[in-house]
Amino acid sequence: MIWIVGEEVIDRKSRFVARCHSLEHEKDIPTLLTELVNSNKKISKATHPHILAWRLQNKNGNIQQGSQDGGEKGGGPVLLSLLEKNNLTGILLVVTRWHGGTQLGSARFRDISKAALNVLKLGKYI
Repeated sequence: MIWIVGEEVIDRKSRFVARCHSLEHEKDIPTLLTELVNSNKKISKATHPHILAWRLQNKNGNIQQGSQDGGEKGGGPVLLSLLEKNNLTGILLVVTRWHGGTQLGSARFRDISKAALNVLKLGKYI
Protein backbone atom coordinates (compact mmCIF):
# COMPACT_ATOMS: atom_id res chain seq x y z
CA MET A 1 0.00 0.00 0.00
CA ILE A 2 1.21 3.47 -0.79
CA TRP A 3 0.59 6.71 1.04
CA ILE A 4 -2.62 8.54 0.19
CA VAL A 5 -1.86 12.25 -0.15
CA GLY A 6 -4.51 14.91 0.44
CA GLU A 7 -4.92 18.38 -0.98
CA GLU A 8 -2.71 21.11 0.38
CA VAL A 9 -4.33 23.54 2.82
CA ILE A 10 -2.81 27.03 2.79
CA ASP A 11 -3.38 29.61 5.52
CA ARG A 12 -1.38 32.86 5.56
CA LYS A 13 1.53 31.19 3.73
CA SER A 14 1.64 28.17 6.06
CA ARG A 15 1.06 24.94 4.17
CA PHE A 16 -0.46 21.72 5.55
CA VAL A 17 -0.48 18.38 3.72
CA ALA A 18 -2.06 15.25 5.19
CA ARG A 19 -1.17 11.68 4.33
CA CYS A 20 -2.58 8.37 5.52
CA HIS A 21 -1.39 4.80 5.32
CA SER A 22 -2.85 1.51 6.43
CA LEU A 23 -1.28 0.20 9.62
CA GLU A 24 -1.11 -3.32 11.04
CA HIS A 25 1.43 -2.93 13.86
CA GLU A 26 2.60 0.01 15.97
CA LYS A 27 6.20 -1.10 15.43
CA ASP A 28 5.85 -0.26 11.71
CA ILE A 29 5.39 3.48 12.35
CA PRO A 30 9.11 4.49 12.48
CA THR A 31 9.82 2.63 9.23
CA LEU A 32 6.82 4.19 7.48
CA LEU A 33 7.86 7.68 8.61
CA THR A 34 11.45 7.15 7.46
CA GLU A 35 10.25 5.90 4.08
CA LEU A 36 7.92 8.89 3.80
CA VAL A 37 10.70 11.41 4.43
CA ASN A 38 13.13 9.57 2.14
CA SER A 39 10.59 9.51 -0.68
CA ASN A 40 9.87 13.25 -0.50
CA LYS A 41 12.71 15.62 0.37
CA LYS A 42 10.25 18.52 0.84
CA ILE A 43 8.98 16.76 3.97
CA SER A 44 12.45 16.72 5.51
CA LYS A 45 12.54 20.52 5.15
CA ALA A 46 9.14 21.03 6.83
CA THR A 47 8.86 22.94 10.08
CA HIS A 48 6.70 20.13 11.50
CA PRO A 49 7.16 16.99 9.36
CA HIS A 50 5.21 14.52 11.49
CA ILE A 51 2.10 15.62 13.33
CA LEU A 52 0.53 12.19 13.63
CA ALA A 53 -2.03 9.86 15.14
CA TRP A 54 -2.69 6.15 14.78
CA ARG A 55 -5.23 3.58 15.94
CA LEU A 56 -5.26 -0.21 15.85
CA GLN A 57 -7.78 -2.80 16.98
CA ASN A 58 -6.51 -6.22 17.98
CA LYS A 59 -8.32 -9.56 17.58
CA ASN A 60 -9.90 -9.17 21.01
CA GLY A 61 -11.40 -5.82 20.04
CA ASN A 62 -9.02 -3.80 22.23
CA ILE A 63 -7.92 -0.46 20.82
CA GLN A 64 -4.31 0.70 20.82
CA GLN A 65 -3.71 4.29 19.83
CA GLY A 66 -1.29 7.14 20.07
CA SER A 67 -0.28 10.52 18.74
CA GLN A 68 2.74 12.79 18.42
CA ASP A 69 2.79 16.56 18.07
CA GLY A 70 5.85 16.72 15.85
CA GLY A 71 6.67 20.05 17.46
CA GLU A 72 3.19 21.46 16.77
CA LYS A 73 1.92 21.55 20.34
CA GLY A 74 -1.56 20.02 20.51
CA GLY A 75 -1.60 18.81 16.91
CA GLY A 76 -1.35 15.07 17.62
CA PRO A 77 -4.39 14.96 19.93
CA VAL A 78 -6.43 16.84 17.29
CA LEU A 79 -5.70 14.07 14.79
CA LEU A 80 -6.31 11.30 17.32
CA SER A 81 -9.68 12.78 18.23
CA LEU A 82 -10.59 12.80 14.53
CA LEU A 83 -9.76 9.08 14.25
CA GLU A 84 -11.72 8.31 17.43
CA LYS A 85 -14.75 10.36 16.37
CA ASN A 86 -14.94 8.44 13.08
CA ASN A 87 -14.16 5.10 14.77
CA LEU A 88 -11.22 4.46 12.44
CA THR A 89 -8.64 1.76 13.11
CA GLY A 90 -5.78 0.27 11.13
CA ILE A 91 -4.57 3.68 10.03
CA LEU A 92 -1.64 6.05 10.42
CA LEU A 93 -2.56 9.71 9.81
CA VAL A 94 0.23 12.26 9.31
CA VAL A 95 0.03 16.00 8.70
CA THR A 96 3.11 17.93 7.58
CA ARG A 97 3.31 21.69 8.13
CA TRP A 98 5.56 24.23 6.50
CA HIS A 99 5.43 27.43 8.59
CA GLY A 100 4.79 30.52 6.47
CA GLY A 101 6.16 33.09 8.90
CA THR A 102 2.86 34.21 10.44
CA GLN A 103 1.68 32.80 13.76
CA LEU A 104 -1.72 31.16 13.20
CA GLY A 105 -2.71 30.68 16.84
CA SER A 106 -5.55 28.23 17.36
CA ALA A 107 -6.49 28.48 13.65
CA ARG A 108 -3.69 26.00 12.99
CA PHE A 109 -5.84 23.26 14.55
CA ARG A 110 -8.60 24.01 12.05
CA ASP A 111 -6.06 23.74 9.24
CA ILE A 112 -4.65 20.46 10.58
CA SER A 113 -8.17 19.04 10.85
CA LYS A 114 -9.16 20.25 7.40
CA ALA A 115 -6.11 18.67 5.78
CA ALA A 116 -6.72 15.42 7.69
CA LEU A 117 -10.41 15.26 6.76
CA ASN A 118 -9.50 15.82 3.10
CA VAL A 119 -7.16 12.84 3.01
CA LEU A 120 -9.52 10.57 4.96
CA LYS A 121 -12.27 11.33 2.45
CA LEU A 122 -9.90 10.85 -0.47
CA GLY A 123 -8.89 7.45 0.95
CA LYS A 124 -12.58 6.57 1.47
CA TYR A 125 -12.08 6.08 5.20
CA ILE A 126 -14.99 8.44 5.84
